Amino acid sequence: MQNISRKELERDLIQVTQLRRLHLTTYRAPALIPWNLQCPVLQDATFDYDENDDDDDECCELISFIRSCGTTLRKMQLPGLATDNFCEIQDDSKILEELTTSGSFGSPDIDEYSRKETYNASVRFFFQNLIDHPMALPRLKILRILDQRLEEKAALECDVARFLDSRLAGGDQVLSLRKAFVGLDQDSSCRQMERREKSRQWRAQGIQVDFE
Repeated sequence: MQNISRKELERDLIQVTQLRRLHLTTYRAPALIPWNLQCPVLQDATFDYDENDDDDDECCELISFIRSCGTTLRKMQLPGLATDNFCEIQDDSKILEELTTSGSFGSPDIDEYSRKETYNASVRFFFQNLIDHPMALPRLKILRILDQRLEEKAALECDVARFLDSRLAGGDQVLSLRKAFVGLDQDSSCRQMERREKSRQWRAQGIQVDFE
């Protein structure tokens, strides 16, 4: 593939007039989404990446692109690390019906203690912005939060509960929500299943231990 410079990308609008589904998997925030890409009928978008660029330019361009699709986008999936920027999208996502995040919130490339603090801060920031703006995502029906670590699940569930309460208090205009799901990553799921199996073995030996 021939290399295309940013100047060439910005020369003209790039229109993809019939694209309804866009699923991109990259290592960093997708740099091939320039600010002037136009997808006027895009309804379903998935962006899967593991790292934001150091100068955050690609993430900013991606956010601008998503905002430009706010009048058509009904389903969207983002990595958890992108949720720090979700407040820039939410007011434009007036018809979004399904929102999925995948992976831990905040940057994974720091030490364990700082990562936990960053995770908790990112979760609070994401949900607090939705709670403070009750008209954001007025048509949201399904919220999925996938691939979470067991160590962080309790803190996340607390903020999900706050968000659900705020939706119920928002009146008829935001009552479309029908499902919220928090799922563990594969490693955490396996460890949880192992503990439950051990509890059954202990129970067979007369010791009751329950892992909820």
